[in-house]
Amino acid sequence: MISRHGFRLLRSFHSLFSPSTDHQHPLLASCKHLNSLLQVHAHFITSGLEITCSTKSHLINLYASFGRCDLSRLIFDSVQNAPGILWNSMIRAYNTTNQYPEAIQLFDLMMERGFQPDKYTFTFALKACTEMLDLERGLRIHNDISRRNLECDVFIGTGLVTLYCKTSDLKTARKVFDEMPKKDVVAWNAMISGLSHSSEHSHALDLFRYMQFSCRVEPNSVSLLNLFPAICKLKDMKICKPIHAFAYRRECPISVYNGLIDTYSKCGYSSVAHQIFIQMRVKDDVSWGTILSGHAYTGNFHEVLNLFGYMQTENVKINKVSAVSALLGAGEVQDLDKGKEIHDYIIQERMDSDVMVATSLMTMYAKCGELEKTKELFGEIHERDLIAWSAVISAFAQSGHPNEALSVFRDMQHENLPPNNVTLVSVLPACGELMSKLTGNPKTLCVSCWKQRKSVSFTRYRLGLLMFQSITWFSVLASSSTSG
Repeated sequence: MISRHGFRLLRSFHSLFSPSTDHQHPLLASCKHLNSLLQVHAHFITSGLEITCSTKSHLINLYASFGRCDLSRLIFDSVQNAPGILWNSMIRAYNTTNQYPEAIQLFDLMMERGFQPDKYTFTFALKACTEMLDLERGLRIHNDISRRNLECDVFIGTGLVTLYCKTSDLKTARKVFDEMPKKDVVAWNAMISGLSHSSEHSHALDLFRYMQFSCRVEPNSVSLLNLFPAICKLKDMKICKPIHAFAYRRECPISVYNGLIDTYSKCGYSSVAHQIFIQMRVKDDVSWGTILSGHAYTGNFHEVLNLFGYMQTENVKINKVSAVSALLGAGEVQDLDKGKEIHDYIIQERMDSDVMVATSLMTMYAKCGELEKTKELFGEIHERDLIAWSAVISAFAQSGHPNEALSVFRDMQHENLPPNNVTLVSVLPACGELMSKLTGNPKTLCVSCWKQRKSVSFTRYRLGLLMFQSITWFSVLASSSTSG
């Protein structure tokens, strides 16, 4: 619908009926839904007034924001000899709707027709390459940028840093970053994020300190969120505490507190994480999902179930992370009744089609001894990917049913699905259990498998804890939640 202010503008627009276009942008700003945008656009056309290039750019961007990039393209194609602003808007529109190959195709067409790209064009093109992880295409664009001496621009420099970080070329990313004459906080965040999400965790923290204390660049909430993966890997409370204090002083958004909960949990300080959760004045579904996954990560399964029950009683929105955490809790304490209750809720909320939820259900039933139910749920998954196969193998192996685990593994091979590292880690406990029954020495298997697949970690196996647990998925999901 159009707001009241929008209707007043629309009336004044009709009453004026002059060549002026001053009212076009405020009218577009009043559009909160696709239908209202279509209505206003129709008024522009039927009024007989000229729609300016600037207004067409706004229309292209707005249609894309409502997921109608096809309408954006119609506007773009209707303009003969479209100026650079419309090329940029259309490339950006494709990025907005995740149509990255189309964005690059349009960029190439722009270059073929002799239009001169500006810093915004290159920034949007680099974004598309980054999302596609197309380093080769990104390198060609980088060469075009160098020929035009645009590398010094902070937007382009940041785009290049992000591209190289996402494609695991940290050396080139750091070179581009160091050569940037001016760096804003977004550029610093891009480089810190690249280091934090790689194996350069200490370097990420060093760069954050250098940004703050040597270059006097004020960090923002994104800066803090980018640090959390590094802190989780290093598990260093001395690093987490000052960031925690910084967040409190600056009244950071809820995403930062969710990140703190996740980080403290992964560092083994679930009590601190819970205290932060309790003290939060406002909690969203990500907050609840993060605290549940945190307690699951540290083995506080009864607390997970208590919190999940409270969420149901208080009608708190329950997302997939919370549901998966609760299923793990029910499975670990072997509370079948609670597991069935959670299953009923999942069906009611139509979460059961999600592969992560479905695999967690299988694991829960297997751990509660309900093998037939596990097989039934597995049979209901229409598109079984490696995650689903690995999960059901792991479910049988972890619940002490090695023969069933190996039987499913053979079925997977008959489907011509090659196992990956995750599948091998899932099936190893079953092999180990059968081998120990035959030889009384499970270490024999460990040596054999190590020769076949050196990339599989056996650190946990030495402790008798080599299990592909659902908890791994909580870490991934919670991290995704807190980063957005």
